Amino acid sequence: MPASLPSSWASKGWSQCLLCGTGQEPTLKLELVDTMQLYHSPEVAKPFTFCRWDMGVTASFESAAFPGWLLCMMPEAYQPLRLT
Repeated sequence: MPASLPSSWASKGWSQCLLCGTGQEPTLKLELVDTMQLYHSPEVAKPFTFCRWDMGVTASFESAAFPGWLLCMMPEAYQPLRLT
């Protein structure tokens, strides 16, 4: 199995990052965060981290905080990201 690449998703100004919940259930939301704090603290960064798995021409993004939960997009335009 190929190695995963850790990644975070941030807004244009790097002031908000995609968070995959901090409770019992995974929930996606944008949260204001100091991105340098994420860089220096792996435990704080975990809910903001997604492991990228490349598979040919496609890629999957798995939540580091909730292993087994993947980001997905709907085929229709203007739909939010979801977890499956």
